[in-house]
Amino acid sequence: MYATYGTLADTAWVNIVAPTSSWSGQLILGSNGGYAGIAGADSSLYTIMTNGNTEGPIRFRKSSNEGQIWPPEATIATGVPYLEDALVADRASVVLVYFKNLISISDFIGPRQVGPIFSKTSLDRGITWGPEVSISSTAARGFRQSTDISGNTIHTVWMDYRNNRWDLFYAKSTNSGATWATERMIVSGGSNLAASRPQLTVVNQLVTITWMDDRDSLPACAIEGGYVLPKCSQVYLMQSTDAGLTWGPQRRMTTGTAYAGRPEITSYGSTILLTYDGGAVAGNTELYLLRSTNSGQTWAAPVQMTAAPGYSTHSSLVFNGTKASMQFMDSRTGGYRIWSKESIDAGLTWTSEEQLSTSESGAPLNAMTTNKVTVGWSENGTWVFRSK
Repeated sequence: MYATYGTLADTAWVNIVAPTSSWSGQLILGSNGGYAGIAGADSSLYTIMTNGNTEGPIRFRKSSNEGQIWPPEATIATGVPYLEDALVADRASVVLVYFKNLISISDFIGPRQVGPIFSKTSLDRGITWGPEVSISSTAARGFRQSTDISGNTIHTVWMDYRNNRWDLFYAKSTNSGATWATERMIVSGGSNLAASRPQLTVVNQLVTITWMDDRDSLPACAIEGGYVLPKCSQVYLMQSTDAGLTWGPQRRMTTGTAYAGRPEITSYGSTILLTYDGGAVAGNTELYLLRSTNSGQTWAAPVQMTAAPGYSTHSSLVFNGTKASMQFMDSRTGGYRIWSKESIDAGLTWTSEEQLSTSESGAPLNAMTTNKVTVGWSENGTWVFRSK
């Protein structure tokens, strides 16, 4: 049974920063004290906001005209939507994935709040929402997840500490989230970082997962935020050609001994774009791009996407087959700001970097609709958008 949240009067954004280049002005959509999400399909743009980084109300808003007008928000679930792909959409379906019933564990970084993973689905572009459905068992100690949708099939992957190490678990639904197949561990991690920060992308039957992994026992390295990895990580990738039933080999995508991590991935048709943080010098990371035009069978050499002092990190990618857009955090001016690069030839060439924010900014999230790219980030306790 689907619950209806009612018809809400339209409200427009408030323009707080004038437009620059071809990007819209900077717009505040609502308060956001924690994690957020954004998704797009056709002319519909969707977003979620939270009050903090612990379990609490997950607030939803939808625009039917690519972000020009937004009805007021409504609470659709309680939990923690962590992190980048917590909200996904395809045609009329919108899916929210989140954690709840959290407990505290400690890994090499420190305390983490982990728990089982759940979903809710709307089949009418966010007007009504179905019941909460369990994706994992109650034994799950899930943390970061990534989700993608293709028609009625939803795929999700997350890092899980139930075995006192970070493994990767996977589950899928073939009926728009009404039920989920039994979760499976698809990557067994080791100690410390192990298998972490998975990202997933789907084109029809092809499912591609990338993650950062310290299995190569490389020397310790410093990364963004002042953290030190006891064993420096590399980026790995694994694919399924039968919609997640079976999986191919786990492939190391980066070379050398320098840090490579925080991968992000997107795909359309036979083209896959993968970005990651990389760095050989303490106090500096740059962003790199890997590109495949044959569904991941072969990959072009990595292309350096940024070149600036400080940290270029936390990239977010969207891609529609021709146009690709990447936003990222960058500390070249002191604090973190959001910067952007664009491609109009499927990621082959890219524009120079363009600064989008002028205040301390959290990690960006982005989405594509029919005519626009929209990027959102947290800034001064608010959820801020710009579109192009």
